[in-house]
Amino acid sequence: MHRPLTTFVWFFWLAGAVVCGCKPTPEPTQDKPQSHTAGWIIPIGGGPRTEKLISDLIDYCQLKQGDTILVAPMASEEPDSAHEYVARDFEKFGLFCKKYYFTREDEYIPVLHLNAKVIFFTGGDQNKLMQALSLPGVADDLQKFHLTGGHIAGTSAGAAVLSRYMITGNQLKYSQYEPTFSRLITDNIELATGLGLIRTAIVDQHFIVRSRYNKLFSALFELPDLQGIGIDESTGIVTDDSLAIVIGSAQVVQMIPGRPMRSSELIGVRSCMVNIYLPGDTFYLKTR
Repeated sequence: MHRPLTTFVWFFWLAGAVVCGCKPTPEPTQDKPQSHTAGWIIPIGGGPRTEKLISDLIDYCQLKQGDTILVAPMASEEPDSAHEYVARDFEKFGLFCKKYYFTREDEYIPVLHLNAKVIFFTGGDQNKLMQALSLPGVADDLQKFHLTGGHIAGTSAGAAVLSRYMITGNQLKYSQYEPTFSRLITDNIELATGLGLIRTAIVDQHFIVRSRYNKLFSALFELPDLQGIGIDESTGIVTDDSLAIVIGSAQVVQMIPGRPMRSSELIGVRSCMVNIYLPGDTFYLKTR
């Protein structure tokens, strides 16, 4: 079938982008990720878990009444309370939540043995959570669970561990904690290894509420081949590490870095693209 009008419009838009010195980013041609064998990865930006957010998660994971969700509260200082609060949110929809807690190798039960549809990591301290997830065999089991259809979600610290690199929140050159960095300088952000379920991006949480832009800019300066995904509270993305759809109530900020620059210890960047997505929007994590 010939589409001369479509071809003309595409050529005109592309030419305009070249003249402006911008690299066009194609818009997704579908409304949401299509179902596949592997499960979804669902980082959530922390904050209240609204009914809309929970309902969206249930919809995309195709959960039915009585399905089991494993709640993993290893990041929390009060794991029993963390499990209880998450369970309360999901049990309103007829789901069964089971506490899934381990900090030692002898406490660990492989997730594939538990007949669950979702594992949900609560908030707290992502470094503490990664200590548990770094126990022998755990990361491999989670990969198998995900590749065979299991969905892996996490809120706040539980979202941070889902990507290959995670922002710890610490500054290397300044000891005082800041919700967002007050400086854009080199070699200042502390990054740690996460689970690597999301390999195309660095995920940060509480993003708009806490104005954490400088943290993500600093991380992307160190890792310019990745993009940054800043997820606000009561919001998440459903992704297969290629395509993502925004769920929940607020926005997701996507940062696609350009060419990193520096002057002494100051950070600079050229042609950085920032997109702000709304609930229901779909976008690509892979743009290169």
